[in-house]
Amino acid sequence: ANDKREVERRIKEAEIREELLDKLQTESVEAIAKFESISEKWAELKELKDPMSINDELELQKERIKGLMKQKDIIIVECRDELKLADARYTKDLHKQAADIHSLVERVDSQIEIMKRTFKEHLDLLENTIEEERHTLRSVASKKWDDLYTRRAVNERIKMKQEKERSEFFRNEIDRIEQEHIEITRATRIRLEQDNQALEIELQKVKTNTTLNSEKLDYNFQVLKKREDENLMVRNAQKRRLTKLNETIFVLRRKIKDVQMSCLIETEKLSSDILKLRANISHMTTKVNTFAEVNDRKIAYQLYPLTTAMSVTKL
Repeated sequence: ANDKREVERRIKEAEIREELLDKLQTESVEAIAKFESISEKWAELKELKDPMSINDELELQKERIKGLMKQKDIIIVECRDELKLADARYTKDLHKQAADIHSLVERVDSQIEIMKRTFKEHLDLLENTIEEERHTLRSVASKKWDDLYTRRAVNERIKMKQEKERSEFFRNEIDRIEQEHIEITRATRIRLEQDNQALEIELQKVKTNTTLNSEKLDYNFQVLKKREDENLMVRNAQKRRLTKLNETIFVLRRKIKDVQMSCLIETEKLSSDILKLRANISHMTTKVNTFAEVNDRKIAYQLYPLTTAMSVTKL
């Protein structure tokens, strides 16, 4: 029963240790993810221009940092509580083992007393015959019990040493993790404070620029308003001028339309005259050509005798 309880205790301790390591691993992953998210938010915060948005994001960043610090404090408290529970379980197991040993010793002593009484009754009858055998049995039994007690004491010292080493290991591991978290937290706090100071300086610059820009905008608004009034007067004058120009354009369009109509009629008339002239020119050309042919024939007929005479003279 004691060995079974010891095995169950070791299995339970292994499960608790595995669960604690898994919890620490999960918390570390979540903490790293939150830390990276906070770092990304700083980069996004630098892109903001609105002071109110910057202030809101700064408040959100503070809340995220507080949440991360609170998460670290919770896991540290859980580790300390688990260490205290482990010490309490170890102390409880030691008390239980001592009680079991005491009970076993009492039972053994009771059995020995019973055996003594039994042996005494038999020894009264068989004292001379089994004196040597009784002495041998008592010696062997005493040696066995001495060996048993010796092995038990050695085992107890070994177990106590192992438990102490495991407890020391867990305590050192928790101290190391706690120290790492403290260093990370301190470095993160310093960096965040520096970033916060830089952002506050940037916020003051933004506020100053905002004030200057507001004054410039007021001045520009007055200038633009004055220009708008001047432009309104100019536009009204241009509208009146445009109305006059539209009236002039309408009159000119009517005149152009009348001139175009007159030109069209004149063009048609001139086209008709041109066609007639072309017909007359064609007729006159035909007559001139006919007259030229007749004239050429007459000249050739008149020159023929003279040409013949000149040919004869040359011969």
